[in-house]
Amino acid sequence: MNGRIIVAKPLYVALAQRKEDRKAHLASQYIQRLASMRMQVGRPAQAEPSFNMFYCQ
Repeated sequence: MNGRIIVAKPLYVALAQRKEDRKAHLASQYIQRLASMRMQVGRPAQAEPSFNMFYCQ
């Protein structure tokens, strides 16, 4: 039934969940997304030192 057009408006259907269950589910999804983003990005490569760092007076 989700997405069907009734009286020119789309119908939205969702599962009935308790507030605590929904919050726990969303929190676990958020943590998983953060972890996967961290794994994809990884650690940035160390930049090579520029010659300005070794400038002597």
